[in-house]
Amino acid sequence: KKAKEELEKRMFQVNNIIILETADKTAEDIKGKEGQKKFEKELETKINEIMQEGKVEKVYITQFILQ
Repeated sequence: KKAKEELEKRMFQVNNIIILETADKTAEDIKGKEGQKKFEKELETKINEIMQEGKVEKVYITQFILQ
């Protein structure tokens, strides 16, 4: 519960992490199932670096547009 509350307060940081990590990726980096799973894991690791109460157990990609 504390981790959920902390994550909600840190959403601006989470959004920043997503933007920065996405900026470094090419279409090939996140293409396909393995690329997406790797990206999810990278985001999970980066988000957990800022968490102080608990941790994120899984990141899910809910929307994906490849250009």
